[in-house]
Amino acid sequence: MAYSQNASELKEFEVMQIFRSDGVDSGPGYWAEPLKKTTKTSGGKDVVSTRKVGLTRLDDSDPRFNEWRLKLGLLLKQELSPAPQEGLPWFVPFPKGYWLYEKSKHFLVSGYPIKGKLYKTPQEFGVHLLWLLSSSEDRRDCCCIFCNTPDTEANTSSSNTSNASNTNANTNNAATKAADASKTGPLSAATTTGPSQGQTTAAGGQEASTKISTLKNRKPARLSATGAVSPAVYQPPARMPTVSALFRTGELVWYSHEQSWRIGLITISESTWHQITPIGHASVPMPKINKAPTDIRPFLAFSVPQVSQEALKGLSFDDVPWGDRVRPLQAAGNHNAVESLMLDASKLGALKINRSYSFFNRFGANNGTTSYKGIFLGAERIHVDDVLRISQTPPGQPPQNVQQPEAMDMVHFLLKGIYTMEASAGTLFFHGDVVRLVQSPVPEGSSILTPEGLPPVLLEEATYRNNSSTAAAWKWHWVAVEKNTWRREPDIKGRFYSMPRLGPILLAPQMKAGPRDKVAPALNGRLDAVLYGPNVGETKTRAETVRDIIPEHAVFKFDEQEVQFENDV
Repeated sequence: MAYSQNASELKEFEVMQIFRSDGVDSGPGYWAEPLKKTTKTSGGKDVVSTRKVGLTRLDDSDPRFNEWRLKLGLLLKQELSPAPQEGLPWFVPFPKGYWLYEKSKHFLVSGYPIKGKLYKTPQEFGVHLLWLLSSSEDRRDCCCIFCNTPDTEANTSSSNTSNASNTNANTNNAATKAADASKTGPLSAATTTGPSQGQTTAAGGQEASTKISTLKNRKPARLSATGAVSPAVYQPPARMPTVSALFRTGELVWYSHEQSWRIGLITISESTWHQITPIGHASVPMPKINKAPTDIRPFLAFSVPQVSQEALKGLSFDDVPWGDRVRPLQAAGNHNAVESLMLDASKLGALKINRSYSFFNRFGANNGTTSYKGIFLGAERIHVDDVLRISQTPPGQPPQNVQQPEAMDMVHFLLKGIYTMEASAGTLFFHGDVVRLVQSPVPEGSSILTPEGLPPVLLEEATYRNNSSTAAAWKWHWVAVEKNTWRREPDIKGRFYSMPRLGPILLAPQMKAGPRDKVAPALNGRLDAVLYGPNVGETKTRAETVRDIIPEHAVFKFDEQEVQFENDV
């Protein structure tokens, strides 16, 4: 019982890609120059001596490189997975700017911002990776041997004692912030296989498992949803989104199931995994599952196929007496027929959800106008300060039968407010700025948005494209096309996702090729993806929207600071 989209081939490993990086190893030639050392003679004169570093850069496909990746995977899975012994082994590619070298039969990891500091073991490097996976921008929260050290090494013994105390305080602070990091779920990604990986699994596992206590004694900082790509050209300010930039609790998504894709609702979101409740009908409870972001797709990435049973065609979810249909099948023990019926129920349930909306975080009401800070608009959860994909036809003009512009020519909507008005009952109003990403030279008269004033998703997008470009630095800019303008529900196509977050999931092959600065994912519009079925309109809460689509005991665990319903304000 598969949908039209094919899942990945059978996996040998779960790839844990780390997108945030502080690595500075620029590639071949980084260690080609002699390392210079200045010393003082007894007469006070400087004497400069040189020596060859002698580091041999390993090839990316070297079996020994893959062995390190597997060892790092074992260490991180032991730290981050609630069930480290279950599932496939993790495979951890080095973050951008880090590389493995060999010197005198010893292996060293290069790339730390201080050039001479090299990690000697997977355990040493793994501790630093935990910090890169976290949301912390403070190196004092990192417990690795280079970040968590006293400020000076040449002070008196009393000064050394003071520094050691400060270091311990920083370590304890990081541990306190991350006491629950090891409770997060499993992380997986697209398949990565190589001719030597199967041979190195056992060796990697044996060595790493003997030293796992090294990592266990170092508490990692709390993980973020997905690390941002570390910019090689332009360094953005340390600004992190307040809500997940990719998948959010309450959203309708596709998830991988064997060799197909199915539809479910995210009921719990953690930093590296999401709990999904499959949708169908409440009379047939289905077990919740945990999925990594790489095994999830936005609902608008695919179109919902037609129902398979002729008797259901043309009906809405609420038109079908699901309980009456499923009970005879359950009594007869016809499990295949029950599954087939529930697949059709999930399709009709998804259409119902996508044609509805409900508000949260009511902000104020005045003279018949009510404002909100958030809305479940169809499949997605939208907050003020999000960026939205919008119709390319200006409001008030009829749609034109012309080809859609290229992805990089599209305009987006920086949301500043969500409103309803008593005088226009049933109509949604969205207030904000229309923005576009343009390439230098910027058109004359354009209002350029400074990097410091950009919301995180726009900053990530511009930074990624400039780092991916083969041209000069910072050649892409966000400009305001219209300021303080208005759009209505039919104009909103869905949330805008930045390439460093959605690209590795939807466009992995294209992201590996270059240049990548003009690659963009293609997503359906909210109302374009569902061409049939009645319009549901407003519901009181998200739970009311999905009533009967999932079991009653399935509840959404929202962050109370992010989502509050109208009755709670």
